[in-house]
Amino acid sequence: MDMSKVFSEYIEGEENYKIAYDIVRQNSKGNVWLIGGGLSRNLNELIYGTVQHSFDFDFVVEESVDDINLPEGWSMRKNKSGYFRFVKGDLEIDYIPLKDAGFIVRNNLKPTVENLLIGTPFTIQALAYDCETKKIIGDVGIDALKKKFFEINNLDEAKILAKRKDVELNDLILKKAESMGFKGVICDEEFITSENTLGKDWKNKMDKRWNNL
Repeated sequence: MDMSKVFSEYIEGEENYKIAYDIVRQNSKGNVWLIGGGLSRNLNELIYGTVQHSFDFDFVVEESVDDINLPEGWSMRKNKSGYFRFVKGDLEIDYIPLKDAGFIVRNNLKPTVENLLIGTPFTIQALAYDCETKKIIGDVGIDALKKKFFEINNLDEAKILAKRKDVELNDLILKKAESMGFKGVICDEEFITSENTLGKDWKNKMDKRWNNL
């Protein structure tokens, strides 16, 4: 299955996406990517039929503008992560300048979408839809979608997310996995150094990805 084609044909025909993208496009420079549930959950529905319909749009922009201008009827506030959120009724748009993404800032990394995806808490989140080329990128996220596994992508970022949500990390994994119809892969304190196959595979994968930064 050509995931990019399937998703593009679906999302480009959705009126809410068109509205959201137009607003973000008018308030940014350079490339724009769709990430988050608006991508992963809708893809899950398209591929597996799991009811996931999501109009929670998270956009990453290559470069922000100095003055945000919104159409009449829209309001702007900060979300829990500190990024701008544009709101009108039930439609919400999170606006994330690439250089301000938490993982990139905390690790002083070059602001690229590839580095952004390395820092997603969970593997299924390591996906991005390039709104210009209409292509999905992120091998880790694509693999998670194919295997239907919900597992740790970046342990430190996953712990930060769980703390912000005030829940135990494993509870968060299992809840998210269940909501998507995926298998949740439990994390424990010995996960990274575990001698089992899963632990060693995960550590080798993370070492390789960090070495390529």
